[in-house]
Amino acid sequence: MTRDFQIIHLSTSHHGGAGIAARRLHQALLSSGVKSVFVAIDRKGFLPQNGEVKIYRSIIIRLLGSLNSFFSQAISSETYFTLFSIPAMRYKSLQKFGDPEATIFHVHNWFNLINLRIIRKLLKDGYKLVFTLHDQRLFTGGCHYSLSCNEFKTNCNKCPMLPTPINRITKWNITRTEKLFHKFSNRITIIAPSNWIAHTGLDSSILKDANFATISNVHIKQNDSRLMFLNRKERKSREKITLGVASMQKKSHIKGGQVLEKLEQEILSANIPAEILYLADFQTEIHNPQLFWSLIDYLLVTSRVDNSPNVIHEAKMLGIPVIATNVGGIPELLNYEYDHLIEAGNQVLEQVTKIIRSSFIEPQYVDSNAIIESYRIRSEKSFTSLLELYNLVYEK
Repeated sequence: MTRDFQIIHLSTSHHGGAGIAARRLHQALLSSGVKSVFVAIDRKGFLPQNGEVKIYRSIIIRLLGSLNSFFSQAISSETYFTLFSIPAMRYKSLQKFGDPEATIFHVHNWFNLINLRIIRKLLKDGYKLVFTLHDQRLFTGGCHYSLSCNEFKTNCNKCPMLPTPINRITKWNITRTEKLFHKFSNRITIIAPSNWIAHTGLDSSILKDANFATISNVHIKQNDSRLMFLNRKERKSREKITLGVASMQKKSHIKGGQVLEKLEQEILSANIPAEILYLADFQTEIHNPQLFWSLIDYLLVTSRVDNSPNVIHEAKMLGIPVIATNVGGIPELLNYEYDHLIEAGNQVLEQVTKIIRSSFIEPQYVDSNAIIESYRIRSEKSFTSLLELYNLVYEK
């Protein structure tokens, strides 16, 4: 079934949580007969498939983007900030995708891809925009996760997580975005992948009056061969429980890097029958990501804050149970028949080691096929909701 509109997905990268979610949604739309284009910056490993477009940057723009990325990572040890964006695309390039009447831009992550000035031009010319809240960046002054700070409810004045005078930029960012989103609220739709981020977004000064829809990310697996792993029941005969950590940054403060280091030390010193594997170590020709997922018994997520982690969706598609912290939107993804919800902070070590030991004392068979089927049904419902949303946006 074809429709009169087309969806242009904008994502800084083809990988990472936002990039993977955007790319899979694009593929699902194409399979359903919806016109869709996925747009991302040219990076190593990005091999465009059907309907996917690489954005090539000049040497100067690439250099400025790299400096901006380095600056964004260096200015805070608490959370990740993107205060500025060096656009890789020009407005005219976006116009070439189609007329405002039949083109919907779905923005997933726009850091160093476009900027607020380009978004303003799109809205002013009549384009309709859909934003997915993969994190909190859209309604803060620059941070991707505000942690315990609630300044985004007002104006992010003098950000407490940034040094002076950089901490004044956040107020400028939030003021500009607030004016723009309130002026063009009828052309903007917000998708929240979790109830948690929907509630925080609606509490913000920028999105308090926005058109909201809470719809989980869509991950419909195209290749079932990846699901043909060892039977979980057989793997319980192993001498160790293998925990998998899928965060690409091992020492990330937000992802609980310090907790993982302590857990590794505890496993060795207390002779706990477990090992930890990191997906970051499997990004080579010898060890690929598929091997990582085939080797683990549990996905371990120790985030201090998180929205709807792509790695949990990945585990669900592959029939892998999850051990994850009780933060953000994580609890909404878990099934407590086989998943384990633990409290973040200093209690993580004790809780994880208890789960490992109990797995040997009272082995529990987990039906991978049941996990996969349950997730498939959930994802297909989300996809149906998204199609309905696109139709409503188009008909406005």
